[in-house]
Amino acid sequence: VKYLKKFYFGNGHPGLKTLVTDGIEKIDPRDVCGLPIGNKEDGTLVEVRIGKYGPFISDGENRASVLEGQEPDGLTLEKAVEILTTASKAPESIGLHPETGEPIYLKVGPYGPYVQLGDVQENEKGKKIKPKMASILSNITPDDVDLEYAVKLLTLPRNLGKYNDEDVIALNGRFGPYIKNGTETRTINLDELSPLDITIEQATELLKQPKKSSRRKAAKPKELKTIGKHPVSEKEIKILSGRYGPYVTDGEFNATVPKGQDPLEVTMDQAVDLIEARAAKGPAKKKRKRRG
Repeated sequence: VKYLKKFYFGNGHPGLKTLVTDGIEKIDPRDVCGLPIGNKEDGTLVEVRIGKYGPFISDGENRASVLEGQEPDGLTLEKAVEILTTASKAPESIGLHPETGEPIYLKVGPYGPYVQLGDVQENEKGKKIKPKMASILSNITPDDVDLEYAVKLLTLPRNLGKYNDEDVIALNGRFGPYIKNGTETRTINLDELSPLDITIEQATELLKQPKKSSRRKAAKPKELKTIGKHPVSEKEIKILSGRYGPYVTDGEFNATVPKGQDPLEVTMDQAVDLIEARAAKGPAKKKRKRRG
């Protein structure tokens, strides 16, 4: 106990308590948590920092997540600047809404591509108000989205009329398009109909049909973009949006697109890095089935 007291409180030299107290006051967390990569031409420092959700690249003004499988200390200044530039690009408007005059943006979120009407606003209390958003239907790719289609998407949910004294609503949910009538719902088969132009008569016919099994089939991944052929294997590399978000694939290996990275802006070099990092981990482990 005597020895520990001297070690902690000091014995002619600063003890652990003093060293820790002084150290906390002198140490700047920004210096401790930053890994310098280099300086831009204007002298701006580019570094890798450690955040709540993992490592990210920062130049003091912009930030971007470090690509999955990329070792932070292996990043070159050129690569880091490229990632920052891609992440800092603001979404481009595909046009103005004919009625409100607000810009319509094409974006990609955790559940796939969608269109957004206008920008985030703040009310009098400073609370952010989210703009209206609508997911793109699975039978169309982002490249095919034009202003007319986007405006139609933003009309969802659509009130088609009445059936059995209840409103019939056409919607597009996480698992695809469907109609709702009170507590009754029916899936809309995109090969036959669309929630964008389905009529009350067509919806009524669907509601008259017996409800199918509630078991949902796994949704087919949406293709967001075709990047091109792998420079070595020559396999086609694509960006898809699956159940757990956007990912890069060459048909053999799937690699998740990092959070904060716009899937539509992923370059060939980034896609190859992601796929190679995923391939290095080996095949995915299969879950063991529980024995009854």
